[in-house]
Amino acid sequence: MKQKRNALQLVFATILFVATVIFYHFNKAYFLSIKNQQLIGCFILAISFFMMIKNWKNVSLSFVHMCILYFNYSFIYGRYFTRGESALFAQFESDSLYGLMIYIALLFMIVLLFMDGITYDRSLKTQKNFFIQSQVSSALVCGLIFFLAVVILVDKLLGLGSKLYEYSIIFEILAIYFSKGEKKYLIWIGIISVFLMVYGFYTGIRVGSLPFALVFIFMVLHNKINMKIILIGTFFGIILMTMIGYYADSGVSGFNIKLAFNNLTDGCFSLDTSIFAFLASCTFVKIVDFYSLSGRLGLLWQFVKSQVLGASVPNSKLALVSLRYYKHYNGGVLPYFMYFYLGVFGVVIIGIVLGLYLNLLKKPIENFKDIYKLWSVFLIAMTPKWYLYEPTQLFRGIMLLSLMWFLFMKINLLLLGRRTNG
Repeated sequence: MKQKRNALQLVFATILFVATVIFYHFNKAYFLSIKNQQLIGCFILAISFFMMIKNWKNVSLSFVHMCILYFNYSFIYGRYFTRGESALFAQFESDSLYGLMIYIALLFMIVLLFMDGITYDRSLKTQKNFFIQSQVSSALVCGLIFFLAVVILVDKLLGLGSKLYEYSIIFEILAIYFSKGEKKYLIWIGIISVFLMVYGFYTGIRVGSLPFALVFIFMVLHNKINMKIILIGTFFGIILMTMIGYYADSGVSGFNIKLAFNNLTDGCFSLDTSIFAFLASCTFVKIVDFYSLSGRLGLLWQFVKSQVLGASVPNSKLALVSLRYYKHYNGGVLPYFMYFYLGVFGVVIIGIVLGLYLNLLKKPIENFKDIYKLWSVFLIAMTPKWYLYEPTQLFRGIMLLSLMWFLFMKINLLLLGRRTNG
């Protein structure tokens, strides 16, 4: 039965994609109407909602689709239903640009819908277990916990900005993985993770702080939660994130809880981070005509190199490239990055890549290689980063996690060998 439903979903998504491309090509004027843009926006949200509900019993996958739904809702409501006045958007705002933006978002969601239909969910046959099953050196676990504890100090001493802080969730993931689920380790990891999250909130880092909580929830508490609990937690989390953002903007002296909550309700609980990411995305699409195809491919190559060599590669951050022409607050919604580099073909590629990652969450985790388990946790925890900031976490983040896992597996074998020989 599931296979038949998935087959219908594949057929529907394929027909819808082809029809959308053809319709846009021959009738672009339809996408210029604000009412039509709103209608398409509602359809995009319906696709997101469908995938969240379809995968409801798979908490991990449904959570990711819930995040995508909320992020999409935020910029669709914030810019298509209550556009309002904004000096930043006014610098390039037009119905033709907004028509193209909603068209790109629609194509991306259709590709995700197609990818969601490729495999049916078999993850519910067994309970989740993210812990290593073989013997582990206690010295290795203690070392990982210690580094996690001093990450803020190391970050400040080396002057790395927030990069080490951001990637320290890799050490949290590995510490939990190597802990084998022993409470004496998990208690310390939990305490340190809460401290790191609170520190991030205090310094105004909202999205970068969330992964510490998400990693612990989905690795340690996964079998104890369901989507009802996730929804309740998300509702209060949205309020908390809004308060933190308002605090970061106004400071202690200007902070007003009532005013912050009023701003949230006035925006119908839309996330300002998502709206600002959409602003940056508009600049990506706007500057496509400023570069030839070879020029955009050259910038894509710089981005690819940066996934190995880091952010020091010049012109590797698209947000900084577009900042030369238009003012914005960095970030960017995932499909618009690849649209700049490769057009519609790029939107399809990134949709397929993300779909393949998400389909990992549908498989029985006990049949996974351990590294795939850790990939899935990293993907879940970093959802706000790769969807609203840059796709780096889908590539460089996964690569660093894999390298660190391989390194610590070897270190563990060395430590166990020494203990045996000793």
